[in-house]
Amino acid sequence: MNVVYCDCKEYVSAYDLFFYHYDFRSSKKYRTKNDYIRHQSKALNKIINDDLEDFLFYNKNVVKSNYHLDKECVDIISYIMGQAYSDIQIITHSLYTKGSNNSPSKTIFLRKKELNYSEAFAGTGESRVTLLVEDIFNAPEHSLILLDEPELSLHPTAIKRLEKFLLQQSLSKKQQIVVTTHSPYMIKGLPKEAIKFLKKNTSNEVVVTNETENEAAFALDNDVRGNIEIYVEDRLSQALITKALEGRSEFAKEKININILPGGANTIINEFIRPASLFAESVFFILDGDKQNSVSNEFEFLFDFKNNNFVKEKLSEEHMKKLDEIIKNVTGQKVKFHPSGNNKSRDGKQENDLKIKFLSYWMEHVFFLPCKTPELGLIKATGSLNRMEPEDKEGKKFFKTCTEEEIGSTTSEDIFYTERRFLHKLKNDCELMLEIDGIIKNILKIQDNIIKRKHGITDRI
Repeated sequence: MNVVYCDCKEYVSAYDLFFYHYDFRSSKKYRTKNDYIRHQSKALNKIINDDLEDFLFYNKNVVKSNYHLDKECVDIISYIMGQAYSDIQIITHSLYTKGSNNSPSKTIFLRKKELNYSEAFAGTGESRVTLLVEDIFNAPEHSLILLDEPELSLHPTAIKRLEKFLLQQSLSKKQQIVVTTHSPYMIKGLPKEAIKFLKKNTSNEVVVTNETENEAAFALDNDVRGNIEIYVEDRLSQALITKALEGRSEFAKEKININILPGGANTIINEFIRPASLFAESVFFILDGDKQNSVSNEFEFLFDFKNNNFVKEKLSEEHMKKLDEIIKNVTGQKVKFHPSGNNKSRDGKQENDLKIKFLSYWMEHVFFLPCKTPELGLIKATGSLNRMEPEDKEGKKFFKTCTEEEIGSTTSEDIFYTERRFLHKLKNDCELMLEIDGIIKNILKIQDNIIKRKHGITDRI
């Protein structure tokens, strides 16, 4: 097979090679690299504008090649980078070698409708993608193409578009493409057969395994993102959420831990959620639906429920005096705050800061089951409401009676066994499971946004 090897670390433009990699020695004529570049660029500018394939500079031809990329190739690069290039010109020259033994290098000149610029002003990703796409685009049919870390200097959107281009090339030209990558975006959407994961086994030997996209992405991303801890009130809530996780990816199953906190919702709010609001960004709480309170009209404008956001910017001085009332309105109880005795200011600023932080945390990290109690949710989801007694408001008596009738015992373990049998009847696409899955999806999204904020990552190109 014809082999095309693309080492993306080697796709460095003439300007970057000279400015960041060449050993430059100053002289009377050129005191800095900038002086030298400015002088040589006059000749390069003429070569570009006049489309010269030969140019004598101090009696030496400095142009090895000068050409414009095929329009289809330009369109592909435009698509990957999210730009609208009208023309891309590549000049291989020796103007920036300064008498060294370095080989001729490439200048990439990019033209848009409103702007023309060389690689000196382009992003590193633009230069690399241009040279990479050109090599792949010109590779003969049935080639073996080897790519080493093509995601370098690229935004996730550009990485995804590059992957799509590689898939199209492979199909249209019957090429086999092997990519090494550390980017989860580069493997997104690939079948398990296409992903080979290299990792060390217990004997410290490197082994190759087949992994799904989510398994491989999780392994690549886990150190950065960390795990999510979800706390619930009891074992049945834990079992319901674990059941909903069955329909999710291995990534979510590995990432999320479901834990039980003792003491009931009131204790959880004061003893766990309040202190967690100070430091626990990866900790979430899913309480029973009977603890979900409707916010009064007076304070409703402070809560963006669609985006799980407490809009603290809208707090007036009058509302600052009512923070305890707002918290009680949301949580259904009084929450005690304990600012540091050494730093507590007379105007209560530190205490107010803690309350605002708590409200923001509550909106982002506290969720509620889509049922008054997990027992009632399970009874409704299995179509057993007609078997409940009218005075059984929480559904607990229903499972106690079922257990007693079936095995003649009412221990907590026996009751939980009955609940699990009912849970086993649920399908993953029933209304209850879909609603709980929506909560999980929201938690994953919020955690992702928290990580992006923490590391200064945005979705903008």
